[in-house]
Amino acid sequence: MLFLLIISCKDETKKDEIIKTKKIFLDKIKPDTKYILADSLTNTYHVENIGEYVLAVTALNNNMFYILSKKDFTVITGLCPLGEGPEEFSSPFASYNNNNNTLVLTEDDRARLTIVDIASSISQKKTIIKHQTSLSKTGKAIYRVFGSNPPYPAYVLDGMNFSLYTLSPNRQLHDTDLLLPKINLPKSLENGLFYVTQSIQAYNEKKHILFVANLYIPCFDLIETETRKVKRFYLDSRIKEAEAISSKYTLYVWGLIGTDKYVYVGFCNAEKGQDPEQKLIYVFDWEGNPVKRYELPFSGRSFTVNSENTKLYALTTNENHAEIHSFNIKL
Repeated sequence: MLFLLIISCKDETKKDEIIKTKKIFLDKIKPDTKYILADSLTNTYHVENIGEYVLAVTALNNNMFYILSKKDFTVITGLCPLGEGPEEFSSPFASYNNNNNTLVLTEDDRARLTIVDIASSISQKKTIIKHQTSLSKTGKAIYRVFGSNPPYPAYVLDGMNFSLYTLSPNRQLHDTDLLLPKINLPKSLENGLFYVTQSIQAYNEKKHILFVANLYIPCFDLIETETRKVKRFYLDSRIKEAEAISSKYTLYVWGLIGTDKYVYVGFCNAEKGQDPEQKLIYVFDWEGNPVKRYELPFSGRSFTVNSENTKLYALTTNENHAEIHSFNIKL
């Protein structure tokens, strides 16, 4: 994914747009409530809104995910026990689908796609699988799948090529399924996954749009998965990878959340040598138009937003515990 965006950043055509961040209204928000998570969730590193609940992603626990109540952020149930057994999971990539309240899991090492029913998992307090299928017939190494109904937009690592396809699990992928031209990774690259993981995405299944943000360059792609059109835009100026590395600023995306109407991008822009603070969150619509900026009063580890775009939840962590801070927001 990084190379998709590097190529995009080199393309200085009129199709590229530059958004001046100082022209976006800044709202400095303050939390209304703080919740301390259970000791077992001290190692939580990501939170995501899932309907009436929040999903906590953890490390070093028996389960990879935990569903939390929004009332007091206590644990409702764990999801996806980690392990090598048939009913266990191997560090899956997950994306939530708001349309049918499911969690879509991709396990590239097992070539397996799993769709988890959130409502049934909550009521039965265990992982309830709505659908599971092998991806081996595609003939490709599937890195991540988006959406809950085929054909799925999917990222694929194939040798030294990295591509975005439209995927049907029961048939082999061909070049005619490509959403974008293949990206050739350099021969010197020993681990292509390092580059693949250098971007973050949100998918709107209703609009068929994939929003891709480069983690270390303020460059974004809006990909229409049906028409295969790409819109690119930058924050403040076009910047290439080499310029970002040599810049006196530390630039990176620290979070990306999509709702039906908006995309929220946590972006850090701090002078090198200073401790970067993850405070700024930019809001765009699904056409890439800027809507607002939010500034947190502290540095967050992760954040998420409810479906109504009225509540923002920020995660902070320290050596003793993890905390969720609730903010009222208005667009």
